[in-house]
Amino acid sequence: MQSDGLENEKIRVARAAAQLVPEDATVALGSGSTAHHAIKALAARFPGGGGLRCVASSRRSEELARRYALQIISLEEVERFDLMLDGADEVAPNLTLIKGGGGAHFREKLLARMSERLVIMVDHTKLVRRLGTRSPLPIEVVPFAVPFVARELSRRKLLPTLRMSSASSLEGEPLPFVTDNGNHVIDCRVPTDLREEALWDAELRAIPGVIETGLFVNMAHLVLVGLPDGRVEELRPREVVHHPLPASIMEEALGASPGPLPPPIEVVIVDKDAAGAAPLTAPKAAAKRAQARRPGRRRKTASAGER
Repeated sequence: MQSDGLENEKIRVARAAAQLVPEDATVALGSGSTAHHAIKALAARFPGGGGLRCVASSRRSEELARRYALQIISLEEVERFDLMLDGADEVAPNLTLIKGGGGAHFREKLLARMSERLVIMVDHTKLVRRLGTRSPLPIEVVPFAVPFVARELSRRKLLPTLRMSSASSLEGEPLPFVTDNGNHVIDCRVPTDLREEALWDAELRAIPGVIETGLFVNMAHLVLVGLPDGRVEELRPREVVHHPLPASIMEEALGASPGPLPPPIEVVIVDKDAAGAAPLTAPKAAAKRAQARRPGRRRKTASAGER
């Protein structure tokens, strides 16, 4: 079955991502089904926790991490994450992402901005030629401001739709979806002629009442793509490319197009079991923690002003 195949792709990319995590790392955990596979893969790679210190972007991810004996710490204890493991709803050719299908995009974006590396894990169906092909753009909104924000989005012809939950009121009316932050989510259309994603994202976030959008621009350091043949492919931002690109799964997955797909990524094929994958180098934060553990040294807790 196709669904079983996609689930296996998610499991493989999650295991590949777990191989990138060094011992004693501080890790941000994403949300969604692929991120949950990554949590299980981390628990398998580091029995007993392996010194990992984790912050989760949703209550569900936090509960799962605790169940698998990963150490959960508060955001107050973290200045920077060594890396973040997360999924995505869409990945464009320039590695811009749409996230927030589960409504956790505010926390996900916050943790991603605090991370030295953002590693995205997807199955091959999440690759799109144009943002908005598979998923609308989620926007987290303060409940009081929903009518105003919806009008502003309508004025921009973005076809806003308030996301509803499976719960109902006593009168049987459906209730709005509520994020872990107590807010609502408006899903909207992505313009077909969108070119400047960062400017559009800033415009949307400037609307009073908007908390955050699910548009992640220039944030992914690495995208791991599960392929139907069992391979895992690495896609990297264009700026790291220093040689001609090989054929990419991006073109294979998206099919034929009127013109050539621009080469925004570096492509690296890794083996299907991710054996021998090199872990990402833990940045200065890990070195500071190791130094703080030496005899005679006490760990300093930053004051509110220092944070």
